[in-house]
Amino acid sequence: MGSKIGIILAFILSLAAAGGAYFLYQNLGAERSARLDLEEKYDASKERVLTLQSEKEQIKAAKEQFEAESEEYQRKAQTFESQVSQLKKQSSQIADAKVTLEEQLREKEEKLAAMEKRITELQRQAEEAMKACKVTPSDVKATLSGMTAPGTGTTHGGLVFSSPEAAGGSTSSVVAAPAAVTPSVGISSAPAVSSVPASAPVDLSRGTRILTVNRKFNFVVVNMGLKDGLKMGDQLKVVKGGVPSATLQIEKLYDKFAAATILNENAQNQVAEGDEVRKF
Repeated sequence: MGSKIGIILAFILSLAAAGGAYFLYQNLGAERSARLDLEEKYDASKERVLTLQSEKEQIKAAKEQFEAESEEYQRKAQTFESQVSQLKKQSSQIADAKVTLEEQLREKEEKLAAMEKRITELQRQAEEAMKACKVTPSDVKATLSGMTAPGTGTTHGGLVFSSPEAAGGSTSSVVAAPAAVTPSVGISSAPAVSSVPASAPVDLSRGTRILTVNRKFNFVVVNMGLKDGLKMGDQLKVVKGGVPSATLQIEKLYDKFAAATILNENAQNQVAEGDEVRKF
């Protein structure tokens, strides 16, 4: 009886041990399965981390490239701003220069208009002088075509008006070609005409007068010549207010004109156009 109970107890213990072993086996399998799952998740996480690190490196490289490009763009922007500033400065200078040139052009146009007006006035005075001398343009051309300054051998093809610098600013400086006394006035160059005080034309109908004074070559032209009995070397006197003011000597003779050198003159009362001339 006692042996049967031992056998039964041993059987029960065997069953309990077998059940415990099975339970332990089941738990071990579950733990193994869980461990495998964890390992797979760890590997996946590791791969994900590596992928993220790779993406991080790519983003970092892209960021560095963007920063470099941004610095390059900033340098270019600064260069463009500098160029724009220079262009604005140049544009301002060009605008100022344009205004200055326009002012100069306006001044030149005003001077040109004044010279044209003066040329017209000189033409009128020349025509009045010719009428007073009772000569024609052809007479003037024929008479003055070979005129030379006394002692110089320089040919003057036209009337030479005295210079302001040489004559104390009392007369104008104009060189008029022979055609200047015809309706179509000819002036060699615009700057040759300077401002001239407006005055009435010289009245040559009241006697022998000085037509022009040339201070550069120290000679005058008078409205008397061979037809008036003059000879080479004759001396004339210039009279102002009935008082002699200068002595002249004939150097060139023509029919109705003569060129004479100024031998001496009163410094306080210099020879001028329109002065009366008499023979000694």
